[in-house]
Amino acid sequence: MLYSFAGVGIKLPHYSGSQYNLGRKIPSSQMRRGDVIFYGPNGSQHVTIYLGNGQMLEAPDVGLKVRVAPVRTAGMTPYVVRYIEY
Repeated sequence: MLYSFAGVGIKLPHYSGSQYNLGRKIPSSQMRRGDVIFYGPNGSQHVTIYLGNGQMLEAPDVGLKVRVAPVRTAGMTPYVVRYIEY
């Protein structure tokens, strides 16, 4: 996540809970490609990037490969975060 956004000039804090408090919160029902999806209390447990068409990009765990997967709604915060407006 950090490297993805650094590539377009956006510096994010390392802790996902802090990332959740930056950017503009958007209701998850209105997410667009590039929005960041958070899981757990205050976005503290997992972070993914929404790719569109119900798909997300995630690194599921340390040592596992980054993958494209269907968006999971279980545990998702009520808002996604939009760092890039287009």
